[in-house]
Amino acid sequence: MKILIFLIIVYFIVSTSFKIEPIKSESESNGFLTIDFRDAIIGTYFCNMSCSKLDGQKPGINNSSDTICIIVIKDVMDSILQINLGEEIVKVKLRSQTLESFPRNGHYGGYLFAADSINFYYGPSRSSSSRYIGKKK
Repeated sequence: MKILIFLIIVYFIVSTSFKIEPIKSESESNGFLTIDFRDAIIGTYFCNMSCSKLDGQKPGINNSSDTICIIVIKDVMDSILQINLGEEIVKVKLRSQTLESFPRNGHYGGYLFAADSINFYYGPSRSSSSRYIGKKK
């Protein structure tokens, strides 16, 4: 009987000395939740697009404008966004409110302003360029 009481006491001490908790990430253990700042930026933007094209047949620059939607989504890499321009998807690195081409050899970029507006430049070649200025839907 004394051995049984002794074993119960030892079992109680051992079982209460270990505390089981779920594994937490470093940011959760510090009391901070990790928030992806790109969530406020992603979405559909209605933009006025202005195009400039240099035509070899006619002298001068041909200018045109149109209203289109561009879609901004998150990339798997941190601080990288994908911008769907309709005919092409480009990647940009978000630094503060500036959109830089990613990788750095692209001919495009822009910036965000007023928390829901975008100004984006895209120059796929030396003879054509487009500018997209618009607001989030």
